[in-house]
Amino acid sequence: MKNTYLIIAVVALALLLGQTAQAAETNCDKYGTISAGSYIIQNNVWGADTAQCITFTGGTAWTVSTSAHNQGSVAAYPSIFRGCHWGNCTPSSGMPVVVSQVSNAPFNFSVSSARPSGDYNVAAEAWLSPNSDTSGGYNGGAEVMIVLDYHGMYPAGSQVGTFSGHDVYYANVGWNFVTYVQTGRNSASGNMMDFINDAMSRGYVQSSWYLHVMEAGFEIMSGGQGLSCNSFSFSVSGGGTTSTTSATTSTTSATTTTTSATTTTSATTSTTTSGGGGCDCGTCDWYGTNVPTCCESCSGWGWYDGGCRRSCVCPGSCPGGGTTSTTAATTSTTTTSATTSTTTTAATTSTTTTSATTTTSATTTTSGGGSCDCGTCSWYGSTVPTCCESCSGWGWYDGGCRRSCVCEGSCPNN
Repeated sequence: MKNTYLIIAVVALALLLGQTAQAAETNCDKYGTISAGSYIIQNNVWGADTAQCITFTGGTAWTVSTSAHNQGSVAAYPSIFRGCHWGNCTPSSGMPVVVSQVSNAPFNFSVSSARPSGDYNVAAEAWLSPNSDTSGGYNGGAEVMIVLDYHGMYPAGSQVGTFSGHDVYYANVGWNFVTYVQTGRNSASGNMMDFINDAMSRGYVQSSWYLHVMEAGFEIMSGGQGLSCNSFSFSVSGGGTTSTTSATTSTTSATTTTTSATTTTSATTSTTTSGGGGCDCGTCDWYGTNVPTCCESCSGWGWYDGGCRRSCVCPGSCPGGGTTSTTAATTSTTTTSATTSTTTTAATTSTTTTSATTTTSATTTTSGGGSCDCGTCSWYGSTVPTCCESCSGWGWYDGGCRRSCVCEGSCPNN
């Protein structure tokens, strides 16, 4: 009888050890994934060719079991996600979903307190874009990141404010990259919609966009071997009615002429900067498009102008030095071409901070002989031409039309 009990005990121990061994799974492929019920764990070595492995230990727990990275930029973002990451979707997530239809998006993320050597952060993030299909990425959309801790790695862009105990940073990297930063934390939980709504109030997200995915893990530049996620959860539920932008565009008439082109723009702004200054700091003739000149110090263009919450051109970046206005600005340009068309378009866009009316007459043609009037896009408070020629992104020069424009698929209202 004792021998029978011993055999049963040995078999039970063997079964237990077999189950434990089966639960642990390691993947070292560059873009390797491991299924974890309603979630997917991804190795996601998108910025390097150095070795990295992830090991799944059960539930939603996993660890960076190997990391040979040693560089000054992000090598990888090993993470766990729910939703659709670059076309790879977890089961029954309810995403993608239109932002205005989401009222609650609770998340919980917990990591080990161990901080191995290297440069990395501990971060969770949501991805949003104007398109429902994520197989091509999120260009023209937004990445809303919550940083719990960072180790030798700092947020991109510049600080634009604070929110709920977090420092808020912004950079445009082909999409709006908004980072909510704290440090020294091993866990975070709350409603992701609180952060998304704050990003919306700053003009970085639109209520008509899609929420695609929530991810949590570690952005690694170097080292990081031994970083561990203890648990992660995320879900979405409906009922939201958030809206920040309404736009109406009407085309009234179109005729054909053989003479010239005239553009007239009138804009009135009645907001103040975050520092209390006025938002009327002149305009810039950006290759045929009248764009506000930024009131706050910056470099480049397309930046959101502090409290004015608009796209603008930094003063030193305007071709020819730009123009100056007081409250209302009018610019008139005349050119000549052999064959032209005239179209009058009236567009009205209203947001919480800016009211603007733009009237445009265009009489040029593309390099292929087509019309340059392909409509307009309300680009966060600025009315910008929609590109007539095939392109991606925005701010491209539109072939023979010679102007900056927004590619059709990148307009936030499309």
